[in-house]
Amino acid sequence: YGAEQELTAQFLLPFYTWNYTINKYLSSFENVFSSHGIDLIFNNTHNSVDEERRLLEGIYSKTPSARPDFLLFATCNSCSNPNLDILEKINNEIPVILIDRYFPTAPYFQYIGVNNTYIGSRAAQYLLQNRHRNIGYVKAYNDLSTIKERFVAFCSTLADADVFMPRQNIFEISGKDVGFITDIQNEADSIGARILSLPERPTAIVCSFDRIGVALIKFFLKNNVRIPEDICIIGCDNDLDVAPMSPLSLTTFRHPYRKCAEEAVERMLRLKKDADSAPRKIEYYSEFMIGESTQP
Repeated sequence: YGAEQELTAQFLLPFYTWNYTINKYLSSFENVFSSHGIDLIFNNTHNSVDEERRLLEGIYSKTPSARPDFLLFATCNSCSNPNLDILEKINNEIPVILIDRYFPTAPYFQYIGVNNTYIGSRAAQYLLQNRHRNIGYVKAYNDLSTIKERFVAFCSTLADADVFMPRQNIFEISGKDVGFITDIQNEADSIGARILSLPERPTAIVCSFDRIGVALIKFFLKNNVRIPEDICIIGCDNDLDVAPMSPLSLTTFRHPYRKCAEEAVERMLRLKKDADSAPRKIEYYSEFMIGESTQP
């Protein structure tokens, strides 16, 4: 765009080995921004609201000439958004674009993300259409707003069909960094054993992310449980890194990371021309991909 239009964006996100979705956002934004000649600075919040606040305070304390032109802000391990106060102050001076992290009480931010309600609802609809009524769910990092939205939408869609998950069918991965299958296999084995010990086994299990799903597939097959005939498995994030480790292709969702990155560039250029441009919320729908884990 020429030297007079050079832009810099600072992106705060929790860069963790377990978070395939955030990692894909990172690589997609890096590629798209680079192709447009936009400087992109990454900061790792380590999924901590305290570290997030420290970074925000550091940005806010800089002189205007030392600040980025835009601040991109991703999810963090909190649904209560304790740093909203300082983010509001920054937004008055530096345009803030929320990436897959929506603040219902603060609709005046620019927002780009995936429709997480659709993800939860679509998974539930698919299971209902295939006559599943005894369903289980394995959660992880439920304090992330995106994961919570999916779970709430999933439960709500089931409830609309008069299907309710009993408490014993809801499980949670407690590990903080589960980047590799080996990191969560023992915990997934424990959850799998609890599932098999239930008086009435669920016929379907939905997982917060693919790595849990693959670990459960390995456990069930090792214990002579047929997939999907006895139990079917649904993941969430089309984790290409872990897919080769799965004995069966996983039913999952592919998110439009590049579309989000391209929209962010367009939004920045629009705001550069018109700083008073009204806040816009754009959500993209993920692609539901049916694999062998739910369909023979």
